[in-house]
Amino acid sequence: FGAYVLTTRPDMFRTYILSSPSLWFDDHRVPRMQAEAKAPAQSTTVVLSVGSFETVKPEPRYFTRNDMLRHNAEFAEQLRSSGRSLKVENMVIDDEDHFTVYPDMITRALLKVFPGTGPYSSG
Repeated sequence: FGAYVLTTRPDMFRTYILSSPSLWFDDHRVPRMQAEAKAPAQSTTVVLSVGSFETVKPEPRYFTRNDMLRHNAEFAEQLRSSGRSLKVENMVIDDEDHFTVYPDMITRALLKVFPGTGPYSSG
C-alpha cells in the first residue's frame, strides 16, 4: 500500500518506510505505474527493506515463487533513476524472512528517519 501511495500521491508523506512490499502483486502493477508517477513537490525519503531470505531458493525459509529481494533492488533503482526528488535507501536484513524481518527493519528504518543526536546507550 505504501508503494502505491508513493506512486499515486507522493506528497501525502515526506518519508515512506516500505518493508517487504509486495511489488510482484498484480503483475508488478506498482513498478509499472512508476513511469507515469508524479514527482513530489518536497524532498521525499524512501526506505525500502527486505529480508535476505525473501528470494527464491530450494531451501527452508526461502520463497518458492516471488523474488522480493530482486524486486526491491529493481524498484529502488527505478526510483533513483526517475529524476524525481527522492532519497532512496534499500536495506537487506541478513538472516530474516518475510515473517521475521519486521522487528529488525522497523528499528533500523526509524533510526534512519529519526537519527537523533546519539550516542545511544542502553541506560
